[in-house]
Amino acid sequence: MNYEAIIFDLDGTLWDANKSCTKAWNDVLKELNYKNKITLKGMNSVTGKPMDDCIDGAPAKITDMRILEIKS
Repeated sequence: MNYEAIIFDLDGTLWDANKSCTKAWNDVLKELNYKNKITLKGMNSVTGKPMDDCIDGAPAKITDMRILEIKS
């Protein structure tokens, strides 16, 4: 089967990725031994913002030192 186009939906128009993103961030936080978790409600509150803004305003209340570690 040949396709003429592929559609990538990264903004939630066809698929809401927030649930998957919440799980992925919580996997990273767990790997870093961080006890707090990001909730779906918290993820929804930062949807559409640049990633650095999402980390800086992280709903899991990540400390400044941990933010720098995550960004690096």
